[in-house]
Amino acid sequence: MTSVGADRCETPDDGESPTDADLLVTALYGTHYRSLVGLAGVLVPGITAAEGLVQDSFAAMHAAWPYPGGNDSALPFLYHAVITRCAERIRVSDVTDWPAPGGASDMPAGVVAILRDLPERQREVLVLRCYADLSESQIASAMGMGKSAVRSLTTRAMSALQSGLRQLGN
Repeated sequence: MTSVGADRCETPDDGESPTDADLLVTALYGTHYRSLVGLAGVLVPGITAAEGLVQDSFAAMHAAWPYPGGNDSALPFLYHAVITRCAERIRVSDVTDWPAPGGASDMPAGVVAILRDLPERQREVLVLRCYADLSESQIASAMGMGKSAVRSLTTRAMSALQSGLRQLGN
């Protein structure tokens, strides 16, 4: 495996050259690591947990090489892996009280609190749409559902978010 750098890929001293998977993972890591940690930081408690889940997702992506859809499916695979790991962490730990937001530090605390009170799938859709800035198609691919389900979840989540924001304003 190569050591990961944001702007270069270093090969080990044993003379092996990096594989396509190594190069792809390194490129995606350099480009998307911070935003994925921010995404995970909104979905699970604690920045350390978020970082670990994202790193596990990168390792899973590397292990799953090659992808049936080619390199174009790598990023949706990665988002799906992060979301799945976050959801599993929440289910296993049965967390009801999050510490102060870690990866979501650029979001107002009230918004993060409202997001965390949403049902899991609605929260994931909103975070992918608004925080990760993914398109409807990318969200559908990352969450393993159809575009109509994404639209429906987004509508319900936005309604709940607006209601929560109105309550914050009072």
